[in-house]
Amino acid sequence: MIKLNSQSTLRVLILICMDLPSLHRFISLFTCTAPSDIYEPRTMLMFCNLLYFHVHFPTTNTTMLSCPACVPGCVVQVPGDGVLVLPSHPDTVAFRHEDHEHCFTTSGLTITPLTPMRSWRLHFSGKLRLYNDPKDTLKDVTIDLLWSSNLPYFDYDTDMDTLTIAQAFARDPWTRKYFQQLQEHHQTHYEQMGHLQGSVTLNGNTQDIHLPAFRDHSYGKLREWRLMHRYVFHHVFLENGCKGVVGVVCQPSTCSRLVLGNWWSDAGEGVAVTGVDLDLRQHGEGGTPPTDYAFTFRAGGEQHVVEVEVEASPQHYLGWDWEARMVETWVKYRVDGVRGSGICEWNYRHCGGRPEALNDQDPAWAAEYRPKYLAA
Repeated sequence: MIKLNSQSTLRVLILICMDLPSLHRFISLFTCTAPSDIYEPRTMLMFCNLLYFHVHFPTTNTTMLSCPACVPGCVVQVPGDGVLVLPSHPDTVAFRHEDHEHCFTTSGLTITPLTPMRSWRLHFSGKLRLYNDPKDTLKDVTIDLLWSSNLPYFDYDTDMDTLTIAQAFARDPWTRKYFQQLQEHHQTHYEQMGHLQGSVTLNGNTQDIHLPAFRDHSYGKLREWRLMHRYVFHHVFLENGCKGVVGVVCQPSTCSRLVLGNWWSDAGEGVAVTGVDLDLRQHGEGGTPPTDYAFTFRAGGEQHVVEVEVEASPQHYLGWDWEARMVETWVKYRVDGVRGSGICEWNYRHCGGRPEALNDQDPAWAAEYRPKYLAA
């Protein structure tokens, strides 16, 4: 039996995948369908419109929630009980019921926009199990949350540091094909800090939460996981109110090394991350992320030292053919000596494909779309 109290460190990771309203019912992580009169046929099944929520309590009286609106799933870490996931985990392919074609909902999770750039409602109701035991007894979980923000968003199209992005482009040989790929694979992406409040109920035991939060949104005509070699993103929330995102991406077709991120003071002032000394080649290149490491990053002209200690490492696969493997590590942070915690997301290219046993369970109407997806 799961019991919650004020001293519990309950952590929640909610993931949902959806396509645009009024389009096809196929839903796959970070993959959405698009009208054929807007995009060429080969990119229709790769169109993306992604939303991600991440929330955290940095002390024993706090809780963390992450919700990318594109992975059908919910992950809950309960002290003494372990990490809970959907029964379908690590698969993230879901199919929305035809009655829900005009809703952002799948796998028991629904997200509802209330006020543009200001507030969202997040709701989950369903069964979860231990992530490392497929035969575990299912637990009843209900999550009802309101995300809100009065802070500006950080737009990577306009707010990144000019020199940082120029250095990223300068690392790779310039050819006509290179710049065509930059244009073809571009996605608009913005991030916004805020707050979350609501309740989480596990097997009838309810805990109210109120915590700092993070949201991002990506959209574009193409999200092709097969182009990505790997990346790492640290989502950090500190006890002093500072917070941010610090990442490094390796996508050989566009940037072999791209530094990304933004850092916010407790007063709500944000600046771009301009440098990160973490070398992907030396951190988890073999497929297993490190569990105890440190690095530095620069933002707003200041250098910060980050120490990372991993507590748990559940993973899932992205795409209809499992083109990518995502390791969502639950971590404790220490930045310039200040304690905090959050999630560190490690993405790896996966070439093993989705098991045929799972493909055979897909709805009959989806069969004609799978070959088109694989050929896109």
